[in-house]
Amino acid sequence: DNFGNHAYDMHDGIAPAATLYVQDVADGEDLVGLEEDLAPLFDAAYAGGARIHSNSWGDEDNTYGALARSVDEFVSEHRDFLVVAASGNLGTYGPNTVGSPATAKNLITVGAHSGMAIEDVAYFSSQGPTADGRIKPTLVAPGISIVSASHRNTCGTQSLSGTSMATPGLAGAAALVRQYFMDGYYPSGVATPAQAFVPSAALIKAVMLVGADDMRGAGTQGRLPANGQGFGRLQLSDSLLFADDARRLWVEEESDGLETDEEVAFRITLRGNGSLHVALTWFDAPASPGAAKILVNDLDLEVVGPKGTWLGNAPGRNGSKSAARPDNTNVEEVVH
Repeated sequence: DNFGNHAYDMHDGIAPAATLYVQDVADGEDLVGLEEDLAPLFDAAYAGGARIHSNSWGDEDNTYGALARSVDEFVSEHRDFLVVAASGNLGTYGPNTVGSPATAKNLITVGAHSGMAIEDVAYFSSQGPTADGRIKPTLVAPGISIVSASHRNTCGTQSLSGTSMATPGLAGAAALVRQYFMDGYYPSGVATPAQAFVPSAALIKAVMLVGADDMRGAGTQGRLPANGQGFGRLQLSDSLLFADDARRLWVEEESDGLETDEEVAFRITLRGNGSLHVALTWFDAPASPGAAKILVNDLDLEVVGPKGTWLGNAPGRNGSKSAARPDNTNVEEVVH
């Protein structure tokens, strides 16, 4: 690497200057030492300074079980802690193949797209919905022939495919989103210490969702959002905007919550012929494993404009279609 000349090695990864906290939960064959309550695992990482937790493991349970609940419980109590989990590699078996803990609500579930064929969901990438009907994955990232460190040689590399390879890449992207706010790039697009703040995990997720690309190839189901591509392909260049960009990013971090039937409205003025992308995410309380309805707090996104009203997660192509009723299942809602 030559950092003075901004030259980088092809294997630097997404966030090359990030500090890692590594946890070993396997013996080479199976996951060992993991209880159904993941709080001790997360507690150790949090105490070590980690705020983004990447998980390239899981089981085949498509329901909301104890593992998923423990994710939701920990994140709802540590709101600056973002959990990222692989969706699984059972996509050839069709829908309802996302496993736990990726079936949790308060995380980002990562699917894979097909390398250079960025419009296609990878054939192996597990698909939603969850057993209770929630959209999965959340986002998709490159997952074919990803070069990473070899476990057999301290200086070696290897190329692997899977959602387990897509997940750390998306976690690195989440680290860049976090740094964007902590370095004070928002809202001016220029690093300004006086503007810096610590973003919540929900805000990081929302910013990644609002810039995600609508995929149009194999496995996308021809709409967005959908249980294949989720809310789209990760595209940070459309999420993190800087001073020389004509587009603007606007965020609202609401920490006090809402009362039942309470509404909050914002007025946005669009200039020119630009498009508007809106995302709403929130921390939901953990549900009871096996419950018929996993969503506890049901928030709704509604965008009203001169040409009509759009509700969150109405699936469409070339922009969301109007929906007949609000989404009452997911903790992410998007209008694009």
